[in-house]
Amino acid sequence: MQPERETRLLTVNGAPVRSEASSLAALLTEQGMEVAQSGFACAVNGLFVPRAQWAKQPLAAGDSIDIVAPVVGG
Repeated sequence: MQPERETRLLTVNGAPVRSEASSLAALLTEQGMEVAQSGFACAVNGLFVPRAQWAKQPLAAGDSIDIVAPVVGG
């Protein structure tokens, strides 16, 4: 019997998201993003999270996650 997974209500780039992810890396994977891909950065509750810490960055209900990518052009 597997333990029941907790669903958290998070805010991702300003939109409410229900997620079972317990870490930032798991959330990114759940959202269909390639964690190994470069070209974007993340912040949790307004604090930048280095890529090396994504798998260790815990998430809690109510957290606000910003996923940003540079825009080319001008």
